[in-house]
Amino acid sequence: MRATSVCRRWLTLSLVFVALLGASMWAGSIPVQAQAAPIRIMPTGDSITEGAAGDATYRYFLWQSLVNAGNSVDFVGTMTGVSSGTPKYPNFDQNHEGHSGWRADRMANSATSWATSSAAQIVLLHAGTNDLVQSQTVASTIIDLTNIIKRMRTANPQMTFLMAKIIPIAGMTSLVQQLNTAIGTLATQMNTATSRVVAVDLYTGFSVTTDLKADGIHPTESGYQKMANNWATALAPFLTSTPPPPPPPPTGGALFVVGTPAAMSAADTAILNRLTGLGLAVTVADDDSVQASAASGKSVVLISASVIPDKIGSKFAGTAVPLVTWEGGLYDDLGMTGSVLGTDLGESVSKKKITILLPSHPIAAGRSGTIIAVDPGAKLMWGRPSASGVIVAHVGDFPALPAVFAYETGAGMVVGAAPARRVGLFLNATTAPTLTVDGWAIFDAAVNWARA
Repeated sequence: MRATSVCRRWLTLSLVFVALLGASMWAGSIPVQAQAAPIRIMPTGDSITEGAAGDATYRYFLWQSLVNAGNSVDFVGTMTGVSSGTPKYPNFDQNHEGHSGWRADRMANSATSWATSSAAQIVLLHAGTNDLVQSQTVASTIIDLTNIIKRMRTANPQMTFLMAKIIPIAGMTSLVQQLNTAIGTLATQMNTATSRVVAVDLYTGFSVTTDLKADGIHPTESGYQKMANNWATALAPFLTSTPPPPPPPPTGGALFVVGTPAAMSAADTAILNRLTGLGLAVTVADDDSVQASAASGKSVVLISASVIPDKIGSKFAGTAVPLVTWEGGLYDDLGMTGSVLGTDLGESVSKKKITILLPSHPIAAGRSGTIIAVDPGAKLMWGRPSASGVIVAHVGDFPALPAVFAYETGAGMVVGAAPARRVGLFLNATTAPTLTVDGWAIFDAAVNWARA
């Protein structure tokens, strides 16, 4: 079936997808007492950082301690809350980068993306517990911790790292002590005048009997309080003097292609405002006249569902700039899906929910399970990527209908290789003004991921 034929059918059905591309947010670098924006701190690690349903988490106690002391701080990261429920105490900034079950090697694979999307200035890193529990060696764990620091420094060469000597693990005292000794050495070796690396002793004074749960790994409330106290002490010098500077603002800007720039729809206006709020300088272009050359120098191209697909066609198919479109009629033109309506792409009418398949992916924004992404219900768009694409979420209770999917640069699409990151989301032409908090969170996370 010819692409133009599919486009016309999709236009008739008002098909759309939202896909997003990333931008780095950044904060000021003057002292807390006078700064316009808070210092951005990224708690990073595994389940000890994330916490589970009903946990207090060290993040709660640390947040309260820092704020009560008069500090202006912002906890950042793609994750929110705790795993599989809600925290015991919800009244704190719950963003973080804790991932249950993750070893340091897996964290290293996402380190650059995390640092870029969060614009973190200070990283609190507690990692290595799962490595020891899963029989990794101390030497390999140190290599992975080294890679985390190196890769985050590519996003911000002046980032500060507070790296934990990890809390005890019941029955593994000798190995934990060996790792902590090596972490102390690593911190000394990697510490520089422009990017501080400081080992923070969370091990000493931590009781296996009273500060760990029955599993011998995760902290009790008293354990979380001890962790927070030590983190707060280590943070103090960086909050009372000039904090480490953030990464530079994002280069380039966004090309936003719409149907009628002079009379933008409420949906296009909402997305334009969101992109501007994420720090992107947005150039709005008309589908009647835009050419692929307009993407030159930009960091992302976004094509609205307000365009007439036949006017765009395959103009941007080979553009080596990240691209977002919520016009389903362009998916086959771009090579992102096949062209068979109802098999390769389609719409699910009057739905509110999507189900997260890959909660660990940055685009999932820390969400898991089934969430309400738009309210009231609307058409949720879907498209089926190639085997090289990543499906992050599907429509509600319909696993066969991918609602959020993405391609890495160079990944084989249905037609050709992705010349830059490509992301497909669930929105239609009118959905943006009715996105929920969760829906916008996924939008923001996809923007951050795509441009990382």
